[in-house]
Amino acid sequence: MKKKILIVEDQMIHRFMLKRFLEVNNFHVEVASNGIDAMEQLNLENIPDVIVTDLNMPYMDGYQFLKMLRENKVTSQVPVIAISALDFLSNDELNGYFFDHCITKPFKLEHLRIEIMQVIED
Repeated sequence: MKKKILIVEDQMIHRFMLKRFLEVNNFHVEVASNGIDAMEQLNLENIPDVIVTDLNMPYMDGYQFLKMLRENKVTSQVPVIAISALDFLSNDELNGYFFDHCITKPFKLEHLRIEIMQVIED
């Protein structure tokens, strides 16, 4: 059975590129354009194996999204990989919440695939 990944990315071209790359690598991929859209998709019947999120997004950024995920008992244990061109906040600045992995843009798609496999296999 294919592992399910939720991509949360506001840039349409990046969403498409990540979705296509991961589908070719045998993942089931769903997408959201921001944290609000992603939270609306998540429910007991639709929990991904891993979430890959951009940090700088409109309406609800990746940090706010992480906080909501971790505070919700249904999604609190879902691994989250953050992608950003900006510096990452420390765990202290995130009020004790954490990303499972952080990738700085620009990055190679193969690096993302490896990070996803590590998170899924943990």
